[in-house]
Amino acid sequence: MIVEVCVRPRLQVLPSGWKLSRRLRRGDEVCDIPYLRHLGWTLDVYWSRYVQRAREGFAQTSIAAVLQPALDYALETHRMVLIEGNSGVGKTESSKAWCDQNRHVARYLTLSGISNRTTLCRSLAHALGLPKSMALSATKILPRIEDFLRESRLMLVIDEAHYLWPQTNRPDRSPELINWLMTACSNRGVPVALITTADWDRLKGNTEKHTRWNSEQLGRRINRRLKLPDHPTEEDFSAVLRSVAKDVAPTAQDLLAAYGMGRGGSLTRMIDALEDARRVAAAAGRRSVTGKDVLAAVDARSLSDGALERSTPSRRAGHGRADGSAIPETPDPGGEARQRTVHAPVLQGGRSTAVSGPDQENSISLLSGRNRGSVRRTSPFAEPVAG
Repeated sequence: MIVEVCVRPRLQVLPSGWKLSRRLRRGDEVCDIPYLRHLGWTLDVYWSRYVQRAREGFAQTSIAAVLQPALDYALETHRMVLIEGNSGVGKTESSKAWCDQNRHVARYLTLSGISNRTTLCRSLAHALGLPKSMALSATKILPRIEDFLRESRLMLVIDEAHYLWPQTNRPDRSPELINWLMTACSNRGVPVALITTADWDRLKGNTEKHTRWNSEQLGRRINRRLKLPDHPTEEDFSAVLRSVAKDVAPTAQDLLAAYGMGRGGSLTRMIDALEDARRVAAAAGRRSVTGKDVLAAVDARSLSDGALERSTPSRRAGHGRADGSAIPETPDPGGEARQRTVHAPVLQGGRSTAVSGPDQENSISLLSGRNRGSVRRTSPFAEPVAG
């Protein structure tokens, strides 16, 4: 019976007359183990505490508010959904948080840039807890995965799903990884969520162009397709900082949010700057991060940001959509702020990004560059810093 409980997520163990703390889903079974009276209660309490910890460690954003209901839909209907979003908006962390809160019925895995049958099998085996020894070939691992998914009906949340397509310019065979998902998962009622970028349509079209493969069957199996918002909101940046930057001073949080909102807005960009600021603070022998640490971290990243901006084409410059049309430019959240002085607040809320003392000197030095003395920008992170 213990083995059944472990390998069948749909089996809910609870003595008669007790109530589960979670809602039952379609296909769930409730059983009683009279000779292990407290097992069901113990498992239920452990699950509730695990979910509570997962929720407390995640900041709900506008991206998650759109993405997570789509994952709920896939789980409830046992269908396949496709979720597309730009890089850096937080779709990966939102997917991981949802899987942590539904770990009894879902598994998360991310694909690598070199995806083939062997790498997919090992990634799936790792996510499902199945043997993945280097001595086992994909031919031996794949039947175990298929049997496990057929019995458990665990949902698969696959991040970086565009790597399921052939990555060559001229593919000469049908996409076997996509075909496997359609036949081994979708046809057998295994719910699947594909998290991807705009590269999905480009690679799919490239495969259809150079092979005889037709995407009509895949289109029928994708029950719902969702496009996430292009950029996080200002409230998203503040919510994430409150969750992951409790050791950061309020002024430093505002500076980090302003930096993240520059160049269209990226939560990843903000988190990277936070980690750099923590290293600056640690090198100075401090545990808390101040505005001075953030300014020093951004100053060190400015040249790299400028070089990346010049060498990397914008995702809105003509290739952001499947038809090749450009995604409309969204308003820069720091645009209005750049017309005011360095003491004006960047974020709307109870705190201001006004910097005084040593922090003020550092903020002015960031703005100076070649035109030393020019301090007309509030957010020094919205554009590359010269010099």
